[in-house]
Formats: sequence, C-alpha cells, structure tokens
Amino acid sequence: MSIEVTDNVSQDTLVNEFAANLPADAAESSQAVVAAVQHVSEVAAIPSDWANIRVLMQLLETLHESSGLPWWATIIGTTFLLRTAILPVGAYAMRNTARLQLASAELQPRQQEFSNLVATGIQDPELTKERSRYMRDVAAIYSKHGTNPVSAMLPLFFQGPLFISFFYALNNMSEHCASFQTGGPAMIPYLLDLSVPDPYGILPVLNSASFLLLAEFGMADGMENNPAAGKIKIFLRVLGVAMIPMTMDFSKGVFVYWMTSNVFSAGQSKLLRHPKFKDYFGIPDISHLKTPEQEAEAQAEALKKMQELKVLPAGLRPHKKKKKKT
Repeated sequence: MSIEVTDNVSQDTLVNEFAANLPADAAESSQAVVAAVQHVSEVAAIPSDWANIRVLMQLLETLHESSGLPWWATIIGTTFLLRTAILPVGAYAMRNTARLQLASAELQPRQQEFSNLVATGIQDPELTKERSRYMRDVAAIYSKHGTNPVSAMLPLFFQGPLFISFFYALNNMSEHCASFQTGGPAMIPYLLDLSVPDPYGILPVLNSASFLLLAEFGMADGMENNPAAGKIKIFLRVLGVAMIPMTMDFSKGVFVYWMTSNVFSAGQSKLLRHPKFKDYFGIPDISHLKTPEQEAEAQAEALKKMQELKVLPAGLRPHKKKKKKT
C-alpha cells in the first residue's frame, strides 16, 4: 500500500486515500475514523480571549452533540442546569437581604438618637466620642444579625458573570456557528434561525414584559420592607421599557436564554418564599416589619399626636406668623 504525498494534497484527501487502501474487514472502522477526523468543532474556531466564555461555548456544544437536542432546547437545558447550580447563591442573597432589613429596623432608633444629638450642636471631643460609640453600636447590630451591607454585593459576583458569559457566548455562536441558522424550533418557522435578530421586535417586547413582571412580583424577596423599594421599582420599570429598543439587534438565541432565565428567576422567587425552603436556607421572617408606607403613616400619626399635645421638638414646631405693627 502506497500513498503519494505532494504539497498540494489536503488532509481530507490523505485520510480518504488511506481508508480506501485498508483491508475489506476494516471498512466499517475506517469510515468511523474518516468521520471523526473530518468532524470539526464549530466552537473551536470561534475567537475568544475570555476563558469563561470559551468554557460555556464548549459546554453548550458538548450538551448539544451528546444529547442530540436542537440548539434552542440545549440553551434552555443549560440555563436551567447552571441556574440550579447557583441556586444557593440566590438563597444567600435573599437571606442576607432579609437580615439587613431586620438590622435596619433595629438601627433606626439608634440612628435617630445620634441625629438628634448632632442637631443639638455638640462639639468635639464629645462629638468624636459619641460618633465612635454610635459606630460600635452599628457594628454590634450587624454582627448580631450576621450580615453587613457589603455582603449584599457578593451574589453579584456569581450571577453577573454568568449572565454576561451567556450573552457573549450566544452572541459569538450566532455569528460563527452555521448550525444556529436551523437551531430554532422546527414547528415555529419564525424562530428557526437563532443567529439573526427578530425583524418584528416580538421577542424584545416579550422579554421586556417578562422582566417587568419579575420586577413587580420579585420584589417580595426581602425588598418589600426596604425604604428604597419604591425607587428601585421605578428604576426597574424604566429599565424594562428601555430594554425594548436596546435589545432590538440581539439574536434570537440570546432571547432564548434571557427569557428562560427570567422564568427560572420567577420560579426561584416563589420557591424561596415557601416556609420550608426559608427554614432550610435560614431565611428569617420579616413579615412583622412595617413597609415604608406603613412607617410613613406611623410617623405622621405620631407627629400629629405630638402636635396635639404640644410636645414637638423645637425644630418641628409650626412657625407662628408675627403680626405686623401698624
């Protein structure tokens, strides 16, 4: 058996010639060798400088090829798989938010006490002593509840990179993977090509709607007693509407992930509010705390009573108009 090799002979030609010269009883195995050599990973050719994005693309391709699922189902399955893996991070975020609410409720009287003291015009060195005492009390309250404001940012270091990695991985695959052009559900021709944007803007609108619903009903995850909850809701509403024009150029594959992630978040929110799961993850009950609206009503009622009893502090007493001398 001899194979002539020249500079112009390609690798595929050499492999085919080698297979053709094999004995007859090795024909079946030779065809498998040819198929294996000729198979080229679509992901391997995609340029990417970030390891997390490359790993995610390889994971998607591996699950796609090993399971035989179409791309749209692979994206949904991978999303649920990875979101389930970091479910404890979501539980940690909810637990920390609830603990912060409890700590803030306990801090309010101490904060008011210190503010009143500063309002009296106290000067150093007494002011420095009182400030140090106040800071120690604040640290003690946070330690009592096992939380601090900085720890509230930790979940973002897991959830944020996952979202960004998915976005760039699917965006890259939409541009470079030819199989994405037929990776959508075959029963819906409109969604068959996952590599292109939605020309009618239906997916951006649906995605924005799911985000807004999540923002409205997901606020129960420890945020309902947060004084800033109202402002946060307003910001999320504005962001949800602004997302429609901002995402018009995103490929359909990206929306498959994004909307699946929103559905998972809604289910996670419902799950973590269940008493059994709250007990399992150590999420404290904050239902007894007053909402910002209830707190404002209570303060208004207290001021009203103090005004009636004429015991308002000097700074809160209504100013009496002086009669002009004629």
